[in-house]
Amino acid sequence: MSPEDNRRLTRVGPGTPMGELFRRYWLPVMLSEELPQPDCAPVRVRILCEDLVAFRATDGSIGLLEDACPHRGASLSYGRAEANGLRCIFHGWKFDVAGRCVDMPNVAAADRFQMDARAYPTREVGGAVWAYMGPAAKMPPFREFGWIGLPEGQRGVWKVLQEANFLQGMERDLDTVHTPTHRGLKDDEAARGDSLLQLVLRDYGAARMEVERTAYGLRSVALQPAGDAHQYVRITPFVLPCFLFVWALANSTDFRGFAFVPRDDETTWHFIHLYNAERAINPQYGVTRGLDRIDAQFRKLQNMDNRHMQDRHAMATTSFNGVRGIIVEDHMLAEIQGPLVDRTREHLVPTDAPVVALRTVLMDALDALDRGLDAPAIDERIPFARIAGWDFRTANTSRWQDVRPAENA
Repeated sequence: MSPEDNRRLTRVGPGTPMGELFRRYWLPVMLSEELPQPDCAPVRVRILCEDLVAFRATDGSIGLLEDACPHRGASLSYGRAEANGLRCIFHGWKFDVAGRCVDMPNVAAADRFQMDARAYPTREVGGAVWAYMGPAAKMPPFREFGWIGLPEGQRGVWKVLQEANFLQGMERDLDTVHTPTHRGLKDDEAARGDSLLQLVLRDYGAARMEVERTAYGLRSVALQPAGDAHQYVRITPFVLPCFLFVWALANSTDFRGFAFVPRDDETTWHFIHLYNAERAINPQYGVTRGLDRIDAQFRKLQNMDNRHMQDRHAMATTSFNGVRGIIVEDHMLAEIQGPLVDRTREHLVPTDAPVVALRTVLMDALDALDRGLDAPAIDERIPFARIAGWDFRTANTSRWQDVRPAENA
C-alpha cells in the first residue's frame, strides 16, 4: 500500500476523504445511559476529530452540538441544561437541540440576530444515541439492524475505547484467523501435557478464505479443517462504513454487531451490540468479555500503559497470550500495532484476503464520493435486519451456502 492510500483510508477529520464518507451514514456516538435523565449534566463527545457536546432536553430529546459557543467559543459542556435547551455559562446564550439560539440575554432586543450553533440530528434506539454528521441533503434512511426494535432484555450495548485507528479494529475482526490468540488450556488438556502451541495448531489449521462482494459491503468466509472430514465455517459480514457482524457464540443464539466509530485518527469508539430476536440475551456477556473492567471514560483498565496486565506465567501454563478478557485481547492486537499502523511495511499472505477486500471496498466507496455519487450501502431494499455472523461445523463435502444461506443481499 502506498503512503497516500494509507492516509486516505485512515484520516477521518472534516474534509478528508474517509471523514466525508463516514459523515454520510448514521453512526452510534454514545450510550443512552450517559444521559440518564432530562436536564442532566451535558457530556463531551469526540467523534471524527470533532469535539461535541450532547445533552438531554427537558422533553427527553437529545441535542448534539459543537462544543464551542458561537459567541466567544466557550465550552458548552460547562453549560446549564434547562427548559429544553443548553445555556452557555459565559454570557447566557441558550441553544435548543437543533442548535438554534433561543436567548441572548446580553444583547438588547433591537440588536439581536439569528446565530446558531453547529448541530447534528440524533436518533436514540437500542440503548445508543446515533447521529448524522453529513450534508442535510444527503441524509440517508436510518438502517434497521437486527437489534433495532428489540425489547431491552433481548439486546445489550457496550462502548469501549480502542486506542488505535478504526481500520485496525475492523481489519482484526474481519481477519478471523487471529482466533488462536484467544485459546486457553483446559484442565484436562494441561493434564495431558500437550503444549499450548500444539493445541492451537490442532484446532486452528491454516484457513481457506472466501470473500464475496455484496450490496452492503462484503462477506468474509473462513473455512478451517476440523478433523474427521469436517470443516469449521465462520461467516463475517461487513457493512459500510464500519459495522461488522461476528459469528454467534458457541452453543448460543445470541448475535453480535460491532461498530468501529472513529473518535479521531488514533482512537476509536468500539460499540458492541449483543442481541437475540427469540429470547433473553446472556446477562453475563459483558463480564466474560472483560467489559466490566473499564473506567468512567470507557478506557480499559488493561491498556498500553500497563501492557494490558499481561501475565507471563499464565502464558507458560494456561493462556496463549497471558491477557484476560476476549475484548481486551482483541483491542491489544490493534493497539500493539501502534495508534496508526504503517501499512507500507506489510507482507500479506493468502489468509489476508478479507483485509485486502475490506480496503478495496472502502477505496471504491471513496472513489464513488469523488465522482459525486451517493454513499453506497444505503438502499432501503437491503435486508439489514437479516445480516448476521455465523459459525458452524459441516462436512468437507458440503457447501457452506447450503448450510447457512446468505441473506439475499
